[in-house]
Amino acid sequence: MAVLFSFFPDKLSLLFWAGALVCAAVCGIRFNNMLDGTCYPLQLWLFWTLGFLFFLAGAILPWRKIRFCIRYFLFLIFSMELVLQVLALFGLLPHLNIAHHTPYARIYNSEEGHGNDMMNRYGWHYSEFRFRKDAQRVAIIGDSFVDALQISKQEHMGTRLQQLLENSCPGKYDIIATGYSGKGPQHYLEILRYDKEYFDIDTAITVHFSGNDFRNASKGLEQYNSNTTGHYFAYELAPDGNIFLSAKDKDNARRFRHFLEANHKPLSFYRLVNMAESHLLLHRVLTRISKSVSLRNSKQPPAVKGTLSQQDAMQHIHDRVYDDDSATGFIFREPRPPEVRDALEICTKLYEQMSAYCKAHNIRLIVVIVPNLNTPWYDFVYRYGWRTSFPGVNMTAVQTDLSQALLRQGIAVKDFMPSFQDLVNTRGKEGVQTLRSLFFRGGTGHFTPLGHTFCATVLYDSFFKADCEKNTGTSP
Repeated sequence: MAVLFSFFPDKLSLLFWAGALVCAAVCGIRFNNMLDGTCYPLQLWLFWTLGFLFFLAGAILPWRKIRFCIRYFLFLIFSMELVLQVLALFGLLPHLNIAHHTPYARIYNSEEGHGNDMMNRYGWHYSEFRFRKDAQRVAIIGDSFVDALQISKQEHMGTRLQQLLENSCPGKYDIIATGYSGKGPQHYLEILRYDKEYFDIDTAITVHFSGNDFRNASKGLEQYNSNTTGHYFAYELAPDGNIFLSAKDKDNARRFRHFLEANHKPLSFYRLVNMAESHLLLHRVLTRISKSVSLRNSKQPPAVKGTLSQQDAMQHIHDRVYDDDSATGFIFREPRPPEVRDALEICTKLYEQMSAYCKAHNIRLIVVIVPNLNTPWYDFVYRYGWRTSFPGVNMTAVQTDLSQALLRQGIAVKDFMPSFQDLVNTRGKEGVQTLRSLFFRGGTGHFTPLGHTFCATVLYDSFFKADCEKNTGTSP
């Protein structure tokens, strides 16, 4: 008893031992993850390791002054965390992005718009999935444009589409959204298979963003991709024209699928740890501050003052594309670089594989193509009218070629660029302003709530309206 009392002389020591035990368990789980090849941020590893050491020191050190200092320091950390939680509750934390695809994990995004919510039971940023007995299930698949961390679930394109469908053909469709930020068409193929197996979907809508999906899918453009850890894998183009994954990429694809499937199991300690981590803010705020300091020294595009002549405006578009260090600008270059031609072929082959899978499982496949537009292009169109082809640059050629290739394969495609062109041609400068309002960051970011509504309306008009009106007996 005396020995036991030496370890737990008071209730506070008992709490410190409990904290040390929890931190040790988390460190053990994360160490096992790293041995298994799963990416884990170094900052979080240090956070839990330091937490273990502080809790342990506070529990066992015999010197009262040292124990008091440690306990005071931990109290200070808890107080700071509490203050941050209150600020986050009211949406007052700026420039912070938190998201983890774990059931009920925290979402907080104030870099664009404002998202302050939780993932659903299956780890997706969407309302709890509804599965009515006689309803057809429609899955919207994509990257951060479908993940939509910048807005509330009620403003999501899937929710808006559900509302349009309920108004015209109640009970016929149930919409779900399985978007995963930072992923590409190679992941969409895995998510499609996952959606069929776990949700038995009838229709799949994949949202292809030209700004990074060509880059993400191709191993040849890996040097332009800053997100090549964790569940990253990309395809390569074989000499015979087929696509393949290396052994390492096959293993990463398997891990990605396993990660999604694990969210359907009962909530394990590992999942609870992920969920708890997503709700902690202090270490994320400190990480964000360190990144902000480094960004101050990063290269920023030069600002353009005054009104440019048409020739200078075209040159500005050219300079922005050729000064861009990522494949976002790389894919716009003309003549088309060989790496971009390969990326286009890989994306085409991936969507053909999706089409073959959908035909084998009686799924309707729809591919939506969202263009990537930059600020100099908006400025040019605002002053001089619609144009997408410039000396050495074509803003739409790659996505147009993808759209035509998919149409030749009998895949339903909706390229948003013609809709954008109609908007600008019919409404002029007001149309350009409206177009920019569909995206955050002055037209260069993710969809705003208005953009999600626009997307849902276009999807409804293009692929569901006629069927709903036919079934309800309403004339088009």
